[in-house]
Amino acid sequence: MLHGQTGYLLENTEVLINVISTRELVQVERLVKSIDEDAFMIISNVHEVQGRGFNLEKEYIEK
Repeated sequence: MLHGQTGYLLENTEVLINVISTRELVQVERLVKSIDEDAFMIISNVHEVQGRGFNLEKEYIEK
């Protein structure tokens, strides 16, 4: 979750960046639209992701 600002009206907003599999895309799109019909989404192919949960050795955070 990032803090952002709209380009035209300069309003503060929250920005969510998410990496999902192509299998999950349709379900996530439907979920987002059910929450916010006017949500702005950028969908792009990603060739590599590094960091917690995406390395060969997964680390799990206990809740």
